Parts: sequence; C-alpha cells; structure tokens
Amino acid sequence: MIAFPVSRTSNEWPSRPASSTTCRCRCGSIEGRGLFQSRRTDHDAGVVISVQVLNEFVSVASRKLAMRLPEIREVLSAIRAICSVEPLSVETHDLALDLTERFQLSFYDALIVAAAVLAKCSILYSEDMQHARTVEGMTIRNPFGEP
Repeated sequence: MIAFPVSRTSNEWPSRPASSTTCRCRCGSIEGRGLFQSRRTDHDAGVVISVQVLNEFVSVASRKLAMRLPEIREVLSAIRAICSVEPLSVETHDLALDLTERFQLSFYDALIVAAAVLAKCSILYSEDMQHARTVEGMTIRNPFGEP
C-alpha cells in the first residue's frame, strides 16, 4: 500500500505517490476508504484521515492479514506522519447518526463522512461509497474509478 497525499490545489487523485512512505500490506480501508482533502489551510499535507478509518485498518490488519501489533503500529505511524488525524467525538457521533438517517449510510460509513465534514473537507476518497455523491457539500470520489 502507498498512501497518496492530495494536492490542496487539485481535485484529482495524484498519478504518483507524493510520499515515499510505503507499507508492506495492502488494505482498502486506508487506500480508498477515508482519505479526505481538506479545505483547511492549516494542514501541511492537505490530507486528513479519521480515527474510524485507523480503527478499521487495525481490525482488518489483525484479523484478515494476520499482522502482529508491532507491524500494525508501524503502518499507523507512517500514516500519521503524512496525514492529519480527525478524532472521533460526541459531535462526530451525533452527526453520523443524522447522516445515517438522512442519506441511508451505514453507521460506520457515516462516522467516516461525519469526520470529513467536521474537518471541513471538500473531497472524501472512498472505494466503498457511491462515486460522485455529494453529502453536506463534500464530494465522495472513488480514487480507483473514473474521474
């Protein structure tokens, strides 16, 4: 897996990695399920990732990929080095409940969307959600699909 930071000036997924940080596993939870392009100007990398996506990575890496905790921590450290992490809060939880009801999202997808909305993101990259869907003024894009 390679984490792809997104340019703040572009709405397109970069064709090449902007970072040489690589990990030894491949997990859709990180590659395509929760990298956000932020509208904020205070993020150096321009990429935000939700704690919920990190949680899902730990679950998949330990159960399906049989990674050990030291390896998982190494991957998480690399991700945190290039992404700003959006925490889960009661506000995130409440907004996720609202989004679940209004947009018929699964609750766990809604947590990811809510974190992106609260981080003031313009784009949420996800291979697991409907491409080009707009939620709360933010566009969901499949980084592996059509532009």
